[in-house]
Amino acid sequence: MKIAYSPCPNDTFVFHAWAHGLIAGAPELDVTYADIDVTNGWAARGEGPEVMKISYAALPYVLDRYALIPCGGALGRGCGPLVLTAGGGRIAAERAEVGGAAEPTAGTDRREAGNAAASSQGGSGAAARPSADASAGAARSHVGAAAPGMDPSWLSGRTVAVPSDRSTAYLLFRLWTAQQIAGEPPRIVVLPFHEIMPAVRDGRVDAGLVIHEARFTYPDYGLTLMADMGVWWEADTGLPIPLGAIIARRGMDVESLARWTRASVEYAWAHPDESAGYVREHAQEMSPDVARSHIALYVNEFTRSLGEDGLAAVQSLLGRAAREGLVPDFDPALLRS
Repeated sequence: MKIAYSPCPNDTFVFHAWAHGLIAGAPELDVTYADIDVTNGWAARGEGPEVMKISYAALPYVLDRYALIPCGGALGRGCGPLVLTAGGGRIAAERAEVGGAAEPTAGTDRREAGNAAASSQGGSGAAARPSADASAGAARSHVGAAAPGMDPSWLSGRTVAVPSDRSTAYLLFRLWTAQQIAGEPPRIVVLPFHEIMPAVRDGRVDAGLVIHEARFTYPDYGLTLMADMGVWWEADTGLPIPLGAIIARRGMDVESLARWTRASVEYAWAHPDESAGYVREHAQEMSPDVARSHIALYVNEFTRSLGEDGLAAVQSLLGRAAREGLVPDFDPALLRS
């Protein structure tokens, strides 16, 4: 069976067992490693492997041709995209004094994220099975729409780099700015993920929307956290954040696909060290500590099963985005069939 998923640690961790023939009764996998922007495009054109990892933001475009597999994807708490600046957007000193809030340092953010990831993995450093919200990380220290000392209205009319304009991160950002910025909306520039933080650092764009391991590495670029989209989403809805979905061409045996995917997740949790080489092979530029933190954030009980909370989160995000004209209208019943 042909499948495409990203080389990111959460995907290779989840599918290691199945890709290596360790799931009884599951078909052999022919794996293509592709960034989610690529698989989003394949799905939109009806191309590519019959099973793929795509962004939840791309789902409304393809639900007529692909079914959602209710496990194996990325959805959770404390793992939202971040809006970063090179220091721009700080509230003036006198305003900060009135508000009584001091902006945390980048080092503090990083330590909190690292400590949360380490505690979710246990003392051995292995990627142990976490709860759905075990890895809140730095997000929990930033309650509200923006980090303490930061003013979202600064983004009005400014240039913001995003990794894709058909991603969950982008939908969250657009929904957040519609709520937080009364003036001219930010100007969007699409850049490859790895170029965003250097572009912000070097002043080529005013801010950047980043995902994944950038939660842990942005202090290395001297950048400042303006807002955590996950914190805003969770405070606004009480729901987890839908990020990446596993889909299959309609007509395939989704029940069996879900069973094999779930078995691969459970094997990964039961034997965390077995996947380490496979994860490292496809994340060569990422340190082992960052890879483990990445897995701890994005592989959780929602990966094993979306459940009613997960489905409610997907429907809420895509429903709100459809009402804002960011994605096409869709039939919510297709999320379950």
